Amino acid sequence: MTSMRPGPSSGEILRASVAGITLTLGLGVPAPAVSISAGASVECPTALARAQIDAVGAATFAWLTDLTSGAHAGTHRSFEPICPDSPPLDLTRIPPISGHILALLIVPDYIEAVPLDDPWGNPYEYRLNVADPLSADVIAIRSAGSDGVYEGTTYDVRSTAGPADDLVFYNDAWVLDLPRLDPVSRQRTTVARVRDVGDALFSWIIDNVSGLSMVPSNLSEYAGSTLDMANYTPVTVDEVTDHLTTPPWIYTRCVPKFDAWDNPIEYRLNENLLGFHVAAIRSLGSDATAEGDIYDVGIFPADERHRDIVWADGFMAREPDQSGLEIFLDSFESGALWGYWSCGPGY
Repeated sequence: MTSMRPGPSSGEILRASVAGITLTLGLGVPAPAVSISAGASVECPTALARAQIDAVGAATFAWLTDLTSGAHAGTHRSFEPICPDSPPLDLTRIPPISGHILALLIVPDYIEAVPLDDPWGNPYEYRLNVADPLSADVIAIRSAGSDGVYEGTTYDVRSTAGPADDLVFYNDAWVLDLPRLDPVSRQRTTVARVRDVGDALFSWIIDNVSGLSMVPSNLSEYAGSTLDMANYTPVTVDEVTDHLTTPPWIYTRCVPKFDAWDNPIEYRLNENLLGFHVAAIRSLGSDATAEGDIYDVGIFPADERHRDIVWADGFMAREPDQSGLEIFLDSFESGALWGYWSCGPGY
């Protein structure tokens, strides 16, 4: 579920008129301004376009969060799930807004500048639902890519195949984004997917047992040094999706079917939410082969990408050593690591 930041004090209010609509903007604790740098442009225009869109999207979402938390304190945001298996997203749900008007709203408190053109000299398209900031469809930003031609107004969630593909940001997530195919990024993405959906499942479990007189003994701390997957009942990803994405409470915008190696993520959930063992999620690593069902709880070397990644009962039971992930080079010398900072083959 989306949390809200505290609203502004009475003396920290800004009013702006957009298309005839007067907005009261809470700027009590504005997000740090984001600097848009052209540092990646020499290597890859697509990487620069992505960085610019990401920065403006994050700044706009921070501004929107301050706006809604100030005007609608206690209101919970809910977004339509965005993941590769979601229905196509229609950008026409969100009205267009010029880059100049958007800049009036978010510069300089949330970002230093709003770029009008992408690295190929074509205008970015900005969309913002000013009239209904609590809508499920609020922000969209896109570039038409190197060919300057948009593919349409509806998009499936996927990775781009080359520089001519559109880049599309929607609400606070990417719809069309650069692929992340290097081994480090695949492992990092998999850890994030498992942890994020685990956190969402944990929140769902807490909400479903909160009205009872007790809570599961291991929801806050796992007692023991080993984990046995046999203690958890396999369920389908569709069952988990129903739990986490059914209104009125949206716990996550994506319940991933696959890890970053394109192998199925395994979900397990017991019917007894008050038992000692409740839920587990597992990726089988780069080799798609389980190490077994019994794990020593802890971390493993990050370069052992075949190792399983496991979440259980509110915590990461098996994950790579995070210090081993920070190995990128700004100048992209290593072709094996192109996917995170540069664009790679075909771009």
